[in-house]
Amino acid sequence: MPAKKNVNALVSLSIYPNYPESIYLIGSSIESGPGMKSTTLSHIDAHVAEGANYSPTLLHYSSIGNCRTILQISLLEHASSCDVSSLNLTGGLVRSQQDFKVHHIDYETVSKQNQRTMCGGRSTAVFRGAIRVEREGQQTDAEQLAKSIMVSDRARTWAIPSLEIIADDVTCTHGATVSDLSEEELFYLRSRGMDRQFARNLLMGAFVNEICDKVNGPNRQKVSSVVKKYLEAIAPRGDRAIKGDFQSV
Repeated sequence: MPAKKNVNALVSLSIYPNYPESIYLIGSSIESGPGMKSTTLSHIDAHVAEGANYSPTLLHYSSIGNCRTILQISLLEHASSCDVSSLNLTGGLVRSQQDFKVHHIDYETVSKQNQRTMCGGRSTAVFRGAIRVEREGQQTDAEQLAKSIMVSDRARTWAIPSLEIIADDVTCTHGATVSDLSEEELFYLRSRGMDRQFARNLLMGAFVNEICDKVNGPNRQKVSSVVKKYLEAIAPRGDRAIKGDFQSV
């Protein structure tokens, strides 16, 4: 009988000033096995009060089954803010989806989203990011950026940022990039004496480090260990069958 694991989790938070940093390590397995399958659904719902800041860091990894993370943040009152950092690592046959929504309800609220995806094997990664600004949310400042790298010819990724703005005095930006590892940067590193595998691992590590560096305290060592092991597992071997013309991110 195939091994199965189903996990559902719901976290509801009320954020007030001086709320501590939040770190969510969401994953099922780094090593895949025959017949193994898991389904993981995580839902985080945060309500941010006046003058408070919510700064979650989400690290999402899996090599088996299906995994979905839903993050909803409501900036309820004046001068509330959030700074979201997210890393999604996929490999094997996994299908992973992240749905993020930031809701600006009151005026002078601020949100920043920095999302990174690295997709290997035959996995599929999806990111849907939505920002909604209500009429009362004047002078909102919202930023959203999603970057994805595919390290396998058979990997698939979708990045879907969106804005819904009803107010008329706001500063809102969003963007998404998808690329493979830069052949130009690989050539430069190899010309300095590095072998292909080490150069690839170095570039992959540089791509994710901006998110990992957000983690401080006792969790930093655990996060670094998990991410390093996962990157080694999904790093491509040999030459790519399809040479891309993507620019480096």
